[in-house]
Amino acid sequence: MKARTAHCKFCGCTDRRSCAIPMRYEPTPDDPGLLESFGDEYPIVLMPAGSVAEFTTPCHWIAPDICSAPACVEKAYRERCAWMDAVIAAELEAA
Repeated sequence: MKARTAHCKFCGCTDRRSCAIPMRYEPTPDDPGLLESFGDEYPIVLMPAGSVAEFTTPCHWIAPDICSAPACVEKAYRERCAWMDAVIAAELEAA
């Protein structure tokens, strides 16, 4: 049997061709655990438009059809919230 290829329903990347998440280093927050793990610089995902990436990291899978790219996670969250709003509205209407 052929293995199923994961495919992100939002950006279209696959487990064979992942998308690149832009990142940069910032000073590590004053937290003993983080300082011990990362040293002076802490990797963060770039969110503000126009920011310049220092490096990229490949996405990974947070669900069978959603990758970990920030835009995809945000779309999945909005989709789930809309679904929950519809369920709650239907329950209130039925009551």
